[in-house]
Amino acid sequence: MKRNHKGQNGIWIGRIGIMIFGAAVAAVADVDVAVHVGNVAVDVGDVAVDVAVHVGDVAVDVAVHVGDVAVDVAVHVGDVAVDVAVHVGDVAVDVAVHVGDVAVDVAVHVGDVAVDVA
Repeated sequence: MKRNHKGQNGIWIGRIGIMIFGAAVAAVADVDVAVHVGNVAVDVGDVAVDVAVHVGDVAVDVAVHVGDVAVDVAVHVGDVAVDVAVHVGDVAVDVAVHVGDVAVDVAVHVGDVAVDVA
């Protein structure tokens, strides 16, 4: 895999994103663990857990939860990874593991129980 240094600018974006992310966590008292470049998480509900581990150049995670329980787990090893998850309901579980160059996951759940494994 050809590597470059274009991701260096993204590190600053990631740091800003983590600060925004941290503010969101403090606001809703949820548990979010993110190690990557770029992150936006908005959780409205009782329990929301987002775990994202990215090793690569660019990674963007957008999660919006409205409901009681939501769990998102994403592990990416590669160059570009984009995860978008929108949950409206009681229980939602998304698990995504990518090893490669480009990965795009879009999950939209409206209902009581939803489980996605990709």
